[in-house]
Amino acid sequence: MMESVPAFLVAGRVTGSRGNVGVCARGSGDSISRRGFGSLLVGGALVLGNSVELLAREKPKIDLDSALLPIVRVQESCRDLIDGINDGTYEGSYAEITGIIGTIQRGNDLKENLKQVSLHAKPRDASSVMEHGRSALEYLSSPATYFNPADLKNKPTATYTNFVVGALGAVQTELGEVLKNVPSEAVSRAREALNGDI
Repeated sequence: MMESVPAFLVAGRVTGSRGNVGVCARGSGDSISRRGFGSLLVGGALVLGNSVELLAREKPKIDLDSALLPIVRVQESCRDLIDGINDGTYEGSYAEITGIIGTIQRGNDLKENLKQVSLHAKPRDASSVMEHGRSALEYLSSPATYFNPADLKNKPTATYTNFVVGALGAVQTELGEVLKNVPSEAVSRAREALNGDI
């Protein structure tokens, strides 16, 4: 049986590489209230401008191109997996899908590379990188999080495969938003490097 799925994972549509697929869309009730000391810090940052934020930012450990390559690779891997599910290349079982997604996650250290990209982004864009990056990570792990593998051991269900396709489409969308916050020429270089790897 599918576990209780948060509302933000079950609404909306997105156009995938093979047509319309379900997309996981964030609901409007996700905001987190910050009070006390956090409010004081925010107020201080508004008064002082970007200087507080600039002082707090650490330096990137790797160059931007190196950080972007795994991100565009994950985007392409999600597209390929969606295509494979839609055309029957992949059976779509829980073990198969979570195995492939696990390989994508382990092979690209998405969390760390998103952090590095945020450090390269302009201060005003860094929070957008991290916000969309966190969403991408959540969507990527959701096929293994919200389903009981025992229910899918013998045969994948349409509910599961549709959910997976929607989650992967959402990963692509969120990573696309991340890439809007860095120079387009750097993204182009990363895509060229990826094509050279294939």
